Amino acid sequence: MTKSTWKSAASDDLKNSELSISQIASKYGRSPSSIKRLMRSEKIYRTRKRRGGLKPFAKMDALSPDHVRLGLYLIRSRGNEKKTSFGKALGVSATRLGQMEAGRHDFTLREMQNIADLLGKAIFELQLDPKVERDSGSTLH
Repeated sequence: MTKSTWKSAASDDLKNSELSISQIASKYGRSPSSIKRLMRSEKIYRTRKRRGGLKPFAKMDALSPDHVRLGLYLIRSRGNEKKTSFGKALGVSATRLGQMEAGRHDFTLREMQNIADLLGKAIFELQLDPKVERDSGSTLH
């Protein structure tokens, strides 16, 4: 293969295939660093696909109806106050507060206690909603 032939073929593979840099290097008998130099010289940018790990925040589902209900209660309690200041009062970041409000955060006991203290309620008042029916079929009052 001539010099320009392997570069153009490797460039096409970088742009149009799912092959890794190492696989392309092996295919053309080059080193991975040569392929990386080619990418820089031709300004080819590749993004990596997610393979696993945590889901992005936007794709997470709510943990349970109780988490959503408590999140809505936090939103109503916060009113027009900014997430940063309300979160600071709870001892959490604005991002964590957003997850709590969306029902996507599993509350720790300390967080529940901080929420109850801030809102002037007992923890059990946050956990029990009189409108929610339980397994026994009766409504809690």
